[in-house]
Amino acid sequence: MRNLVDNLGGQLVELILADDARCLELFAWFKNPSDQPQLIDLEIPEKTRQVLRDRGTRG
Repeated sequence: MRNLVDNLGGQLVELILADDARCLELFAWFKNPSDQPQLIDLEIPEKTRQVLRDRGTRG
């Protein structure tokens, strides 16, 4: 996620893991937030999702 935000010209502040593995929220700073899409669809490989669930941490 950090790479995605970096590629959009922003700075990742915090990842918020939801109980639903299909959802992920984040806070990020952008110079021109109105230029950014409100929603981005992406696919996360199953192995990565499992690592995130096992960590169960924020950030």
